[in-house]
Amino acid sequence: MAALRWGLVAVGVLLFLMGTVFFLQGEDVIKGSSVMSGVSEWIYIGAAIAVIGVVLIAAGAMTGRSKDTTAQPTAAAPA
Repeated sequence: MAALRWGLVAVGVLLFLMGTVFFLQGEDVIKGSSVMSGVSEWIYIGAAIAVIGVVLIAAGAMTGRSKDTTAQPTAAAPA
């Protein structure tokens, strides 16, 4: 379960970083020889990829951390 958690977080961080770079290239903040620079389509694509990354990070953080709600507390035996 821990491998799944860390895998989701790792992929989520990678997607978030890629989405951020795509977004900034679309906004023409990161300039370069890329055909993505200054093209507004990459703003939306980058934002969507970054959001998916955040969702994966959150899913990975919550995986395996749910408490068992079916267990009933045991009462102390009467004396």
